[in-house]
Amino acid sequence: MFKSESFEIHCLRDTRWMIETSIGSQSEAEAFARKMLEKKDVLGVKVVRERKGSSGNTSESVVFTKVKEKKEEKVMVTPVDSAPLCEESADCYGVASRLVLSRLFRQYLDKQNITPMEVMHNYREFKRLQDSDSLMTSAIGMLATLQAQADGAMNATQRRDTLYKFLKEMSDRVREIESTPLPSIKLLGADETLRKIAPKAGEDKGNAEFLFRAAVSRDLIDIRNFVGKLDRALMWADDSQDEGAAQLLDDFVCDVLGAAEVVQELLGDQPNLFAAISRLLDLAEGKWDAPPPGAVPASADGPKAAAAQAAVEAEEDRAIKIGRLIVGGKLPNTGRVLMERVRQQLMGANPLVRSDPEQEVPSFRQLMDRLLPENGPILGGTDMVEALVQRKSRILNKGGAGGFRAAAGWIAMVMLNPARKARFCIALTQTASGKQYSNEAYGLIDDLFVRVESIADIAKARVPPNERMAAITQVWNEFRAAPIQLDYVERVCGRLDELLVHYIKAERILEKIDDPGRPLRLRTMMLMKLCLPTSLPPGKASDLARAIIVEKLKRPNFEGEVVADLADPNEKAKAQRDIFMLMRQAGFM
Repeated sequence: MFKSESFEIHCLRDTRWMIETSIGSQSEAEAFARKMLEKKDVLGVKVVRERKGSSGNTSESVVFTKVKEKKEEKVMVTPVDSAPLCEESADCYGVASRLVLSRLFRQYLDKQNITPMEVMHNYREFKRLQDSDSLMTSAIGMLATLQAQADGAMNATQRRDTLYKFLKEMSDRVREIESTPLPSIKLLGADETLRKIAPKAGEDKGNAEFLFRAAVSRDLIDIRNFVGKLDRALMWADDSQDEGAAQLLDDFVCDVLGAAEVVQELLGDQPNLFAAISRLLDLAEGKWDAPPPGAVPASADGPKAAAAQAAVEAEEDRAIKIGRLIVGGKLPNTGRVLMERVRQQLMGANPLVRSDPEQEVPSFRQLMDRLLPENGPILGGTDMVEALVQRKSRILNKGGAGGFRAAAGWIAMVMLNPARKARFCIALTQTASGKQYSNEAYGLIDDLFVRVESIADIAKARVPPNERMAAITQVWNEFRAAPIQLDYVERVCGRLDELLVHYIKAERILEKIDDPGRPLRLRTMMLMKLCLPTSLPPGKASDLARAIIVEKLKRPNFEGEVVADLADPNEKAKAQRDIFMLMRQAGFM
């Protein structure tokens, strides 16, 4: 017999069971538990009966339990802001299209632990996605609307019909090969798999690539975690000696890196967004450095320390391998995908250094200097310029046309290299914001390169005259190759030429070079170097120097006079060869 009994009501909140109260009646306890289950933060309830015997012993038993069913969140498409225009269904397999598909279907792909490339090359997975509620319908509708808006002449309904046509063609293609025996890359490796597939594909290289990707998908489909897929694809690419096979595997690496969890695994814990973006750039450029030996958490010791060190080394080895394969040319598109993630992070609203707002501008400047290098192309292209301007607009807390102009002006202002400044301004005109605010974008170019008084307003660094003129010539060359309207290019280049003419005359450059007190040889060579494409652009400024040279070339005994200051016959012959080489380079021959 028991002496007393009571009923404890336990509630599950998050992952912990906690005693809520105790009631003497089982029916009242169960009624109270049901009432508690109605609360949003309570995930489950149970009633525990506690009995005390006459001998003092206590026994417990659960007499009632109920846990809320975990509601699965509805999987939806993720909105995107742009999408490339595919001309045929084959274009949908390209990296630019898959980047968009990866973002569109991110929730679905993460839930299934699968990549776009696997879906496209496995009919069962393709059909499953098609049958997943209204995902495909929503995605096609969104893409059709976006593409129609980007191309004013396109009709959204007609574009939607075209996309459905592409979808059917892709579905038919993957269904046709569903029962086709294909070699296993897991057993044979990438190179041998591609060789064995070639006879099945016939003359069509595209068909061979499709079958190869299908074979890879069949071996990856059973690995239901993204990091495992990444490791396998990297191993196959690293082992491959066939450039074509390795670059086909690049598609799978790209798709896996679309999953945020994989990028997090690669980067590890970072103190802030600035550090994370910097490491992403390291990875994309193959500059990832291995950690020093013994770089384990301070709290780890003994077996835990060894396990932690092994984990660190495994992660670093993976990142180093990606960087090495990017630099080696085996993963050309992986670097592009990583740059796209950098762009997305810059476009986001999170601060670069949340814990120290004073570091926001210096951190932005460091990223800007890295993405817009002194020489060479802009990393990430015009899309990255758009992201930088958007980020700077948020830092300035200004929107609209004024915010765009202020942000772009600030970025241009901190650049000392005129050619770098020109590359930025030209790229700015090709961005979405630059097209929306074209008056501001072209107005910035006018302010920096047209509405100026002298070349000193453009090339501000204190350098010798030849370097200053060469800097303006670099700007001229940037605009001459720019993808903007020719009449505007002519206007900017014409103004630059006028500025050079004014500078040459005001500074008496030609008179100083053609000083009669100098040997004719030196004067001629200096004037010819001034006519090189890297010194002065074709135009009025170059013509000033060319006119002087032409007059010298007209001398009856020019070849002899030009080396008259030299006595040694060998030196004379060498000097004449050097002059004739300069004449060819400068366009006189």
